[in-house]
Amino acid sequence: MDVRYDGLQPLSELGQTDVVLDGWGSVDLRNGAHVDRLGLVVGSRSIDLEVEFGLENGSGEARLTLLFSDVSVFSLEPELPLEVDPAYGHALLTELRAWRDTRPGFERRAGFSLGTTLMSLDFYATGLSATVRPLDGERGIETGG
Repeated sequence: MDVRYDGLQPLSELGQTDVVLDGWGSVDLRNGAHVDRLGLVVGSRSIDLEVEFGLENGSGEARLTLLFSDVSVFSLEPELPLEVDPAYGHALLTELRAWRDTRPGFERRAGFSLGTTLMSLDFYATGLSATVRPLDGERGIETGG
Protein backbone atom coordinates (compact mmCIF):
# COMPACT_ATOMS: atom_id res chain seq x y z
CA MET A 1 0.00 0.00 0.00
CA ASP A 2 1.46 3.35 -1.03
CA VAL A 3 1.36 6.42 1.19
CA ARG A 4 -0.27 9.58 -0.16
CA TYR A 5 2.01 12.60 0.32
CA ASP A 6 0.61 16.14 0.18
CA GLY A 7 2.73 19.24 0.62
CA LEU A 8 6.09 17.48 0.95
CA GLN A 9 8.41 15.07 -0.82
CA PRO A 10 8.20 11.38 0.18
CA LEU A 11 10.26 10.47 3.24
CA SER A 12 13.30 8.22 3.05
CA GLU A 13 13.59 4.73 4.49
CA LEU A 14 17.10 5.60 5.66
CA GLY A 15 15.85 7.92 8.37
CA GLN A 16 16.12 11.66 8.31
CA THR A 17 15.36 14.84 10.15
CA ASP A 18 15.20 17.03 7.03
CA VAL A 19 12.05 17.31 4.92
CA VAL A 20 11.45 19.02 1.58
CA LEU A 21 8.23 21.04 1.70
CA ASP A 22 6.41 22.15 -1.45
CA GLY A 23 6.91 25.88 -1.96
CA TRP A 24 9.14 26.14 1.11
CA GLY A 25 12.19 24.01 0.34
CA SER A 26 14.35 21.92 2.63
CA VAL A 27 13.74 22.24 6.38
CA ASP A 28 16.04 20.78 9.05
CA LEU A 29 13.59 19.60 11.71
CA ARG A 30 16.38 18.53 14.06
CA ASN A 31 18.38 21.74 14.24
CA GLY A 32 15.98 24.37 12.89
CA ALA A 33 12.77 23.38 14.68
CA HIS A 34 11.31 22.07 17.91
CA VAL A 35 8.31 19.86 18.65
CA ASP A 36 5.49 21.99 20.07
CA ARG A 37 2.77 19.37 20.14
CA LEU A 38 2.14 15.74 19.34
CA GLY A 39 -1.43 14.50 19.48
CA LEU A 40 -3.99 12.05 18.21
CA VAL A 41 -7.00 13.40 16.31
CA VAL A 42 -9.92 11.00 16.68
CA GLY A 43 -12.41 10.94 13.81
CA SER A 44 -15.55 8.90 13.26
CA ARG A 45 -13.71 6.29 11.16
CA SER A 46 -10.01 6.77 11.81
CA ILE A 47 -7.34 8.29 14.03
CA ASP A 48 -4.76 10.75 12.72
CA LEU A 49 -1.45 11.71 14.32
CA GLU A 50 -0.63 15.41 14.30
CA VAL A 51 2.90 16.66 14.98
CA GLU A 52 3.38 20.40 15.24
CA PHE A 53 6.80 22.04 14.92
CA GLY A 54 7.94 25.57 15.60
CA LEU A 55 10.22 26.76 12.78
CA GLU A 56 12.46 29.76 12.46
CA ASN A 57 14.01 30.78 9.16
CA GLY A 58 15.40 34.00 7.70
CA SER A 59 11.94 35.38 6.99
CA GLY A 60 10.44 34.87 10.45
CA GLU A 61 8.78 32.22 12.56
CA ALA A 62 6.33 29.65 11.24
CA ARG A 63 4.39 26.60 12.36
CA LEU A 64 4.73 23.29 10.49
CA THR A 65 2.06 20.66 11.00
CA LEU A 66 2.66 17.09 9.82
CA LEU A 67 -0.58 15.10 9.72
CA PHE A 68 -0.28 11.33 9.41
CA SER A 69 -3.65 9.94 8.22
CA ASP A 70 -5.42 6.80 9.38
CA VAL A 71 -2.75 5.65 11.83
CA SER A 72 -2.37 2.44 13.77
CA VAL A 73 0.19 2.97 16.53
CA PHE A 74 1.84 -0.28 17.59
CA SER A 75 4.79 0.99 19.59
CA LEU A 76 5.04 3.99 21.88
CA GLU A 77 8.09 4.25 24.11
CA PRO A 78 8.79 7.06 26.55
CA GLU A 79 12.35 8.35 26.51
CA LEU A 80 14.18 9.86 29.44
CA PRO A 81 14.31 13.59 28.72
CA LEU A 82 18.06 13.80 28.28
CA GLU A 83 17.97 16.68 25.83
CA VAL A 84 15.51 19.52 25.35
CA ASP A 85 15.68 22.78 23.47
CA PRO A 86 17.54 25.01 25.95
CA ALA A 87 15.76 28.19 24.84
CA TYR A 88 12.18 26.94 25.10
CA GLY A 89 12.23 23.57 26.87
CA HIS A 90 10.61 21.77 23.91
CA ALA A 91 11.33 18.25 22.73
CA LEU A 92 13.58 17.86 19.71
CA LEU A 93 13.15 15.53 16.74
CA THR A 94 15.65 12.67 16.62
CA GLU A 95 14.21 10.50 13.82
CA LEU A 96 11.63 10.62 11.06
CA ARG A 97 11.61 7.55 8.84
CA ALA A 98 9.30 5.81 6.37
CA TRP A 99 9.47 2.04 5.92
CA ARG A 100 7.58 -0.99 4.60
CA ASP A 101 6.52 -3.98 6.66
CA THR A 102 7.73 -7.07 4.81
CA ARG A 103 6.39 -9.69 7.20
CA PRO A 104 4.05 -12.29 5.66
CA GLY A 105 0.41 -11.28 5.94
CA PHE A 106 1.06 -7.57 6.36
CA GLU A 107 0.92 -6.87 2.60
CA ARG A 108 3.92 -4.54 2.70
CA ARG A 109 2.05 -1.95 4.77
CA ALA A 110 3.59 1.51 4.90
CA GLY A 111 4.88 2.55 8.29
CA PHE A 112 6.70 5.38 9.98
CA SER A 113 9.07 5.80 12.90
CA LEU A 114 8.99 9.12 14.73
CA GLY A 115 11.48 9.79 17.51
CA THR A 116 11.76 12.77 19.81
CA THR A 117 13.83 13.40 22.91
CA LEU A 118 10.72 12.56 24.99
CA MET A 119 9.12 9.61 23.16
CA SER A 120 9.33 7.42 20.10
CA LEU A 121 6.48 5.95 18.06
CA ASP A 122 6.16 3.33 15.36
CA PHE A 123 2.93 3.27 13.39
CA TYR A 124 1.22 2.49 10.11
CA ALA A 125 -0.36 5.34 8.12
CA THR A 126 -2.03 5.80 4.74
CA GLY A 127 -1.10 9.44 4.16
CA LEU A 128 1.13 12.30 5.26
CA SER A 129 0.42 15.98 4.66
CA ALA A 130 2.38 19.09 5.59
CA THR A 131 1.04 22.57 6.25
CA VAL A 132 3.22 25.62 6.97
CA ARG A 133 1.71 28.77 8.45
CA PRO A 134 3.62 31.95 9.33
CA LEU A 135 3.26 33.26 12.89
CA ASP A 136 3.76 36.92 12.07
CA GLY A 137 0.20 37.39 10.84
CA GLU A 138 1.19 37.73 7.19
CA ARG A 139 -0.07 35.28 4.65
CA GLY A 140 2.79 33.00 3.76
CA ILE A 141 3.23 29.80 1.90
CA GLU A 142 0.78 27.08 2.81
CA THR A 143 1.64 23.61 1.66
CA GLY A 144 -0.78 20.74 1.63
CA GLY A 145 -3.68 20.62 4.07
